[in-house]
Amino acid sequence: MAQLTGRVKSFNAASGWGFIQCSTVDGGDVFFMQQDLNGFVASKGDKITFTVTKSDKGPRAANCQVLPKADGSQAFLGEVKSYNAVEGSGFLSSPASTQVFGKDVLFKSSLVANGIVVEEGAKVQFKAAMGEKGPEASEVQVMDAGKAMDLPADDASTDRTSSAGYPAMKEGKTPAKQESARKANQAEKRAGKAMDLPADDDSTDLKEGKTPAKRQGPDKESARKANQGKEKAGKAMGLPADDDSTDRIPPAEPAVKDKKTPANRPTQGLSKQSAGKANQGSEAARKANKESAANAHSAAGGFDSLREAYGAIGPDAYYQSHGTDYRNPHESILIEGLSQGLTELEDAGLVDGSSVGLHVLDLGCGSGEASLGVMQWTDARRDRQPPSITAADPYTFDAFQERMGLPCHRWSFQDVVDGVLEDEPPFDVVIAAFCLHLPDKSYLQPLLSALARACRVLVVASPHKRPVIVPSYGWEEAVPEVLHERVHIRCYKSLERPLDKAAVRAAAARAAVAKAAAEREAAEAAAAAEAAAAEEAAAAAGAAAAEEEQREEEAIEKEAAEKLVEETKGMKLGVLREALAERGLDISGKRDELAARLLAARVNKDGSRI
Repeated sequence: MAQLTGRVKSFNAASGWGFIQCSTVDGGDVFFMQQDLNGFVASKGDKITFTVTKSDKGPRAANCQVLPKADGSQAFLGEVKSYNAVEGSGFLSSPASTQVFGKDVLFKSSLVANGIVVEEGAKVQFKAAMGEKGPEASEVQVMDAGKAMDLPADDASTDRTSSAGYPAMKEGKTPAKQESARKANQAEKRAGKAMDLPADDDSTDLKEGKTPAKRQGPDKESARKANQGKEKAGKAMGLPADDDSTDRIPPAEPAVKDKKTPANRPTQGLSKQSAGKANQGSEAARKANKESAANAHSAAGGFDSLREAYGAIGPDAYYQSHGTDYRNPHESILIEGLSQGLTELEDAGLVDGSSVGLHVLDLGCGSGEASLGVMQWTDARRDRQPPSITAADPYTFDAFQERMGLPCHRWSFQDVVDGVLEDEPPFDVVIAAFCLHLPDKSYLQPLLSALARACRVLVVASPHKRPVIVPSYGWEEAVPEVLHERVHIRCYKSLERPLDKAAVRAAAARAAVAKAAAEREAAEAAAAAEAAAAEEAAAAAGAAAAEEEQREEEAIEKEAAEKLVEETKGMKLGVLREALAERGLDISGKRDELAARLLAARVNKDGSRI
């Protein structure tokens, strides 16, 4: 279907439809609706590309894309994907802006019209253009349940909804009042109040066409909240869908801190033999994890999923009851993803371990899956020392100790915030697998800042893109994200404990040399294996040919022997005696005796002719 170009002849934002003028279309005008814009905002005179479909009322546009204006900016409809109140910035998402820029759009709260406080999920209209660091937004306006910026000011509609699903702003409502009403309504939801609002309710999030009788009653609302509780409950080891919802649970209650005596300090190193045993354990786990559904059911303590368990009894109660026998049903996927992430860090010179083993903190260690990943990765490197692993988990410490044979602290997130790591030697790497999406966003900054003061590199494994980690938390992205089987591996370097640049370059050089040597050895081993295979194949072919030749000779001799037997049997008595006499053999006896005597003379033991 051909892509055409035209200009917006007219567009009514209130009703959500308009016309495109295009000389190549019969009649010149093409009808379009707001939903045909897929998140773009159109106004009269905008240049637009589209395809044409047929409708009962004539040509209609589809796959519309509004092209940038002369200043390079474009207007979009979307929503607030994330917002950091501390930094006063966040990201906006829209199908249209993603189509244009390929990523989310950065915005600053200072650019939001009327000083309205934005929240995640808020519907917005904004302009965006490519900046130095990517797409940046300007003229951001919260739509207060979706009202477009270019809706006529004198619109008096009190209940109309645009075709894109954005209700028109009620007459007389100022932005500040609308924001207050929206916040009050959200507070009502959080308090669990029923949705049976009066007919003149000013709620800004009622769905189009919903009458009071059709709204959710208390029972449905309770079910909805329970379902949200399941989705927002904590440590989602069952690989949920890669959505952008926010998992929130309160910070863990402070656990009793371990006294740091030599007896309960983690072992500061593992031998290659220990690593090999751990590798065997990981291989056994990998085989067991093939039955993923059964494992997930077992890991969830009899519930269909961990999310269901969290929703039913809560994360704290679940781990208190099942922490001892906890297992990650997707352990092998996590280990493979961690290996890829650590390799990226190694290539960048951010992890070394060539002279001294890596000092690793496994935070929220579970039953040891991340620690196994580190040991397996190290064991596969050239000239790498065994890692020193410190593990911590306030719930699954018994499962870790039983499986790994190593000590495990009961440190919680709160312990980390309170400074439990300050007395520990600095860690080269902290691994947080399937746990950093649990704390509330307001709790992330003190937690990550404490980790940044104690650790040089952070590796986050998560079933989705959360948490969003920004420089104000003390970390910056170190290497590109690794996505392996829906597990996101993101690596950061500490701004509080920056690595020496010369040391990083030297480590990267050593890693490159080791990698080249490993590749060379692998190539040589492959070539040697190929040569050995070729030699073996040639030997096998020679042996097969010799066997075939021997079989052919044996067949010839056998055929000759059989022919001699037949000839001898057919000889008359006188002929037999003459043949025996010629050979100086005894000619006395019966015919059969003479025939046997002659045949023995003519044929040796292996059947060949004399």
